[in-house]
Order: sequence, then structure tokens, then C-alpha cells
Amino acid sequence: MNLCVNARDAMPEGGDLVISVKNIKGGDEGSPAFLKPEHSHYTAIEVSDTGTGIPPEVMNNIFDPFFTTKESDKGTGLGLSTVYGIVKDHEGFINVESKVGKGTTFSVYLPVIDSPPAGRKENELYPNAPAGNRELILIVDDESTITDMTKTILEEYDYKVLVAHNGEEATKIFLTHKDEIYAAIIDMMMPVMGGKTTIRILKKESPSLKIIAMSGYQREHELVDLKEAEVDAFLPKPFNAETLLQTLSDVIH
Repeated sequence: MNLCVNARDAMPEGGDLVISVKNIKGGDEGSPAFLKPEHSHYTAIEVSDTGTGIPPEVMNNIFDPFFTTKESDKGTGLGLSTVYGIVKDHEGFINVESKVGKGTTFSVYLPVIDSPPAGRKENELYPNAPAGNRELILIVDDESTITDMTKTILEEYDYKVLVAHNGEEATKIFLTHKDEIYAAIIDMMMPVMGGKTTIRILKKESPSLKIIAMSGYQREHELVDLKEAEVDAFLPKPFNAETLLQTLSDVIH
């Protein structure tokens, strides 16, 4: 999604956005030399545009957090660093080719692994994941896909869930249920009211509230002093059910 948004923004007058996917075998003729030999097969995802291109002088900085060539109200500089973090956490690689005035192609290489059999329930996939005991959890994230997924997992494992999509909404919900909520899982980057401000307000209302900060920028915990931010744990996106449940259990207990 981040790669597609960048491609769109690079074509203010319109153009072609092409997404292609193919399977490649490491070590075959024409496959990139940087692919790891321990993974025999990779899936290559290419996102290409016919936009403005990336100037050579900034190419080395494009994956740095908070680096952006966009206007202040059109980009945070975390999009490509998020992409880089996700790809690396999946033991993959990302490559970029660009010509000024002609366009850019980002190529993502992800190792292929065997999937668990279809039709298994989440609690069968993670038999050792700790379940809850009907504790009420507040999830705060502006992405509905994240809140929906997190809510589904937690309810499957015997938690009760409230959902908010920004800090202001979270504050209103919390004030109504603050004596019932055990913990809050809060995204750090949100519109209307960001994660840091939301955490500060909720902790002021209830100093004993357990807080899990989450972010799509995988290394954000290096930029955020968790103690100073009054955060009990950091949850990097993307996360699976086991990581979510274990982190929440550790924080609550």
C-alpha cells in the first residue's frame, strides 16, 4: 500500500501504475545475486510507475525514517522505512531502480515458505498462546483492517474488546469505561490525536492502565523512550496472533 501511494504521488498528472508478481528460484540465471541460498524460492513483487523518478542525490536516504521530499502536509517520511522494516522482518530484500522523469520500480523479494493447512482455527495454529479471562481491552488504530484483525483474535482468545480509530475517540470511550479497561493497545501514528498524546491523557486518567504501543515503523521503539512515554510494551506491525496474545498476557500479568 505504501509503495502504491508513493507511486501515485509521483504521478500528479497521471500515468501508469503496474503491480506484478512472479515466482523466482534463487541461484537461477537472471535472479538477483543478493538472494540467500537457504531460501530456494522467492516471490518477487514489483511496483512500477511512470512518474517523476527519484533524483540520484537522495537515493541513499529514501529508506531513512522521517526522510521525505513531499510537502509537510503530504507525507511523514515513514512510508518507505515501514516497507523496509516489514521486508527485513520477513527475511526479504527490496531493490529500487529509478530514472528522473521516466519513473521508478520497487522490487520486493520475499522467501516462499510452506503455509499451514487451510481451515485450521487460530487457536489450533497457536496452541500455546495464552488466553484471556474476559478482560476488557481498548484497541486504538486508524486502520480498520488492524482493529478488525486484532479484535477478532482477542475475542477468539476470551478477551472483551472496545475499538477506537483515533485518540479523541479513544479518550471518550475510555472515560466511559475506565474502571473496566485492563489495557490499551495504541498505534503511535494516527490522525486527529497521535499515540503519544493519547497515552499521556489515558495515563493521567488512570495511572495503573497497562499500555502497549504499536507501530508499522518496526524500529520506532528506538525513537520512543518507553519509560518516558509510560508504555509497558512495544508491538511492531505486522504481528501474528501469538505475538499479540503473548505481549498482552505479559503486560496484564
